[in-house]
Amino acid sequence: MGVVREAMVQIARSKIALDPVSALARGVLCNVLVCLAVWLCMGARSVTAKILATVFPTTAFVAGGFEHSVANMYLLPIGVVFTRGSRQHSQSLMRSATSRWSRLATSSAGPSSSRWFLVGVLRYSE
Repeated sequence: MGVVREAMVQIARSKIALDPVSALARGVLCNVLVCLAVWLCMGARSVTAKILATVFPTTAFVAGGFEHSVANMYLLPIGVVFTRGSRQHSQSLMRSATSRWSRLATSSAGPSSSRWFLVGVLRYSE
C-alpha cells in the first residue's frame, strides 16, 4: 500500500503545481478525447465495436495525464488524506487548498468551453 500511497500523493502534487493555462489546455484535450470516444461509440454497430471504440481514446486520456474535473475531485483530496501521516507534507498540501479549488475550476472550464465549440460549432455547422 505504500507505493500506491506515494503515487497518489505525487499525482496530487503534480496536479496542484500546474499553471492555470496548462490546466485549461489539458482540460480541453481531455474533452476532445472524451467526445471522440462518444462519437466513435455512437458510430459503432455492435457492442464489441462500441467497447473497442472507447478503449483507445480513454487509454490516451489516462496515459496523457489530462485534467478531468471528476478525476481531480478524487485525486486532490486523496492526496491530502494520504499525507496526513506526515505532518510536514500534509501542511504543504493543505496550504494549497485554494490552489486545489482553482485547479478544479480550470479543469472544469476546459471541458465546458471545448464542449461548446466541438458540439455547438463543429457538429451543427452543416
